[in-house]
Amino acid sequence: MVVACLGGKRTALEERPAPVPGAGELLLRLRVVGFCGTDLFKLDSGAAGAGTVLGHELVGEVIALGGGVTGFAEGDRVAVPHHVPCGTCHLCRCGNETMCEVFRENLLEPGAFADTILVKSRATEFTARHLPDHVSDEAAVFMEPAACVLRGVHRAGMDANDAAVVLGAGSMGLLHLLVLRAALPGCSVIVVDPVAERCALAEKLGARNTATPGNAALKAVRAATGGFGADAVFDTVGGNKALEAALGLTRQGGTVVLFA
Repeated sequence: MVVACLGGKRTALEERPAPVPGAGELLLRLRVVGFCGTDLFKLDSGAAGAGTVLGHELVGEVIALGGGVTGFAEGDRVAVPHHVPCGTCHLCRCGNETMCEVFRENLLEPGAFADTILVKSRATEFTARHLPDHVSDEAAVFMEPAACVLRGVHRAGMDANDAAVVLGAGSMGLLHLLVLRAALPGCSVIVVDPVAERCALAEKLGARNTATPGNAALKAVRAATGGFGADAVFDTVGGNKALEAALGLTRQGGTVVLFA
């Protein structure tokens, strides 16, 4: 069973035969799948063609192995992303792996909105990861988006004790907060969101401070940075107003990362 796109915003459940793993491939039974913003965009924009199965943030259980696969066994819980760069082209060697032509290939068949998912050989070899018992499915399903967040943090060029601002305290904003606190424990993170309940959760998860958008955010950032502004601002909201706000909260020579 899969969730198949019908064109436009329409989807439907559809019976399809389970894929059969070939050499170097894994077959997973779906345990948990996330609904990414890119999935929503493809549906809203009509970019997903009829028959497409979306979904790429998944946790699965190995139910079959293709020939030559080592390091995995039936019953293993696995998290695996859907893209793998070649690692050798000019773009990869320059640190622009997501621009690699090979990276564009979807290595999950038919997609993660399915009962069973085939993991192609390059993903099996390079990116499939065992999940330890202490990591729940609900936490592990965030590994793929967390990796995207971590890439943005690395590209922001932050130092250990820098100040960061996260615009938006939705799921991706809070994920930025958690990744920043894990990757750079000494950094100071201010989260900006208009909803009081979201701000309270951000503070519970480790934000130094929270503020509503506008003057309150500007005042909080200036107070936390001696008037300089943040070293990096991560925009998880999107749109012109959020970009303008991000630029206004960033110090001269700082970095704005557009994640939305």
